[in-house]
Amino acid sequence: MTEYKPLFGGRLSSLRRFPPWLQATLLVLMTMPITAFLLAAWIGLSILAAQNPRLDMSADAVLNLLLVLLIALVGLPLMHHGQYRMFWAAGRNRGAFGTSEDGDAAAPSPPAIAWSTPLRIRHVLMYVVAIAVLIGTFAPYGHQALIAHFLDRFSAGSASRGSLARLVFDYLPFAIFCLIVALLSHGQLNRRDAGQLDPGEALELEGELNWLFSFGASFLIAAFLCRWAGSMILAFL
Repeated sequence: MTEYKPLFGGRLSSLRRFPPWLQATLLVLMTMPITAFLLAAWIGLSILAAQNPRLDMSADAVLNLLLVLLIALVGLPLMHHGQYRMFWAAGRNRGAFGTSEDGDAAAPSPPAIAWSTPLRIRHVLMYVVAIAVLIGTFAPYGHQALIAHFLDRFSAGSASRGSLARLVFDYLPFAIFCLIVALLSHGQLNRRDAGQLDPGEALELEGELNWLFSFGASFLIAAFLCRWAGSMILAFL
């Protein structure tokens, strides 16, 4: 069976072989181009918005828009890639990672799966919906202000504010997502329990469950990052 190839050819995972201080230095150097691009885009779009009254966007709103777009369009797929790999490792090794040739702990590569056409379409649609929800919910700067106002209005203090935020943006979406996964996989799980799946179908079902739950985890992380970015901009800019 064909090995699963890590994103970027495993370059990020290969950083483990370096000392911690060198890992941190290399990560900073790798993120500098992204930071420079964001700063240039922020300044350029802020100037453009200031010169065009029809845009009606402040510099704060522009920065929030850029960060949400970055998280939704780039961060979500990258996080999903890593989560999918970790879910496979946890499922196959019950949470214990294997060991690579150089002695470092490493998650084993997921097997290659020939996804059926309906599942491929489902994956694309889920990405489209998730990205649209992230952008539609957090990209408008006014929505970030409404979220902050809602949390302040219905919480009694900083502790309850955090609990309310987790309830609304973590636990409730997670419960809804689990319900969706149950509805999508109920039929195949029943067939598996009845022994009606061949090895290829069983592998596809296992891969689909890992794909769905890793996608849900990545979406929750992306939503948290979008909300956190907006709250930081509201608080400090």
